[in-house]
Amino acid sequence: LLKGRMTDDGKFPSAHYDFELKVGNEIEVASNGKINQDQLNNDIEIKLPSDLEIKSVKWSMLHVSAKESTGKKIISTNAIYWNGNKFVKYNAEFYEKPDNHHGKITWESHEQSPRTLTYGINANEN
Repeated sequence: LLKGRMTDDGKFPSAHYDFELKVGNEIEVASNGKINQDQLNNDIEIKLPSDLEIKSVKWSMLHVSAKESTGKKIISTNAIYWNGNKFVKYNAEFYEKPDNHHGKITWESHEQSPRTLTYGINANEN
């Protein structure tokens, strides 16, 4: 979808957006975000009617995909909150180098302390 809109060096052109939508008196959706080179940021907030069990949702997202001199780094962070005090968070970091991939994934919630999974793959024949 965005590949055709990248600059010649494979990065995203700078852009920012901000919008709000209201449906009646009780439903609101607001979002803002920015694209800058190799980084995407996005926030979405939803307010729902007070008679529902879930009254509000907020999703924050960050995605970085950067080429470095020795390889590529990808970072993806997501956090979803609802009703103000409940949440799920996820963070992933991946590093790609010739013959070597490694990374770390971390997740947590309002009911679970942070958990981490790490991995490494080395395709070097030595």
